[in-house]
Amino acid sequence: MSISIQMGESPKPVCTISLASSSFNNGTATATFSYTLSAMSGYNYWGYGVVLEYGGSSSLGNNVNLIGTSTNQWSEKSGSITVTKTNVSTSPQYFYFRLNSVAATSGTPGSTRSYEVPYNIDRKTEFSNADNFTLESTAKATFTPYKSSYTHNLYIDLINDGNTWITRTGYTSGSTITISDNEILNAYSQLSGYSPGQTVPVKYYLVTYSGDTNIGVSSIWKTMTIGGTAKINIGSSWEKAVPYVKVTGSWKPTVSYIKTESGSNWKRGQV
Repeated sequence: MSISIQMGESPKPVCTISLASSSFNNGTATATFSYTLSAMSGYNYWGYGVVLEYGGSSSLGNNVNLIGTSTNQWSEKSGSITVTKTNVSTSPQYFYFRLNSVAATSGTPGSTRSYEVPYNIDRKTEFSNADNFTLESTAKATFTPYKSSYTHNLYIDLINDGNTWITRTGYTSGSTITISDNEILNAYSQLSGYSPGQTVPVKYYLVTYSGDTNIGVSSIWKTMTIGGTAKINIGSSWEKAVPYVKVTGSWKPTVSYIKTESGSNWKRGQV
């Protein structure tokens, strides 16, 4: 790929610009361009000298003198320039060029043209949104990966930052997070001082991977409502027993966990 820029009146100096190399490192985009000013003969406004202006923005800011003043016949003029852009995090990047004259004359400067340079930039995925949810229900998080090849791990911290409660490896955007019985019981063991209907802060973490490389972590705070889970320790057989809990003035059936004998594990009851 190459672009051509020109200025002045006939005969018009024409400069062809092409990308020689590019790199991206820690937010700095660098591009080296080769240029060739075509051989010309004759004499017109370009005889006041030809300058190649360039930069990482349309305001330009750098220049190189290609032809001196009062020259009425040229051979081909070639060279290279390097342009950098700092504090960038997206691809592609645009670099700008223009021909100008040492002395302003008719047709100078020429039009500014841009050169598009793509970079293989890695950057972490950011959340689009995540659910507020009730403890016994489900949740989900949504996001758009910067690259389709990325993989993600999702974590949810309960109450305190860094207190990981839920882990989902290889999570994809919009997938349902079904909270397991063990995760529900674990939450209630940490929320013994809370009542049904109260809300607690939860923090979603999304870790982005490119292959095995950790690209970065995004997070978003949401809330979780305490549901109506009950833990019932019974010594005899109950059939069709449905525990109820009073939430904001109304009695509602709960999810129940039942332990039938000392030392046994809690199991979800048939509500």
